[in-house]
Amino acid sequence: MNPARVPFRNEFPAFRRLCEKFHKGYISAAQMADNQQNPVGRGFGVGYSVVGAGFQLAFAILFFTGMGYLGDRKLGTAPWLMLLGLAVGLGAGFYAFWRRVVAASKANDQ
Repeated sequence: MNPARVPFRNEFPAFRRLCEKFHKGYISAAQMADNQQNPVGRGFGVGYSVVGAGFQLAFAILFFTGMGYLGDRKLGTAPWLMLLGLAVGLGAGFYAFWRRVVAASKANDQ
């Protein structure tokens, strides 16, 4: 098989039309550039970034606490690994949250 040959593009014309319609109609560089120039669109991007940072913080806390809980069950070390996981999750999650919020506020100021 020729590595330069894309089988879906040549063998399935409906798939090709669907891909072209998607890329031209929904994701175009012109549309993305317009959103970056529009202050309302830029504001939504910052808002979603901060919401995403909140979810990242919550997920880090839950993940590391859960891993500590599983480690405690496996090793029989009461709450110590869970508390360590909670501390690591809080630290890592807050650090990532802080970096994302600071980056979003710098981008909003420019």
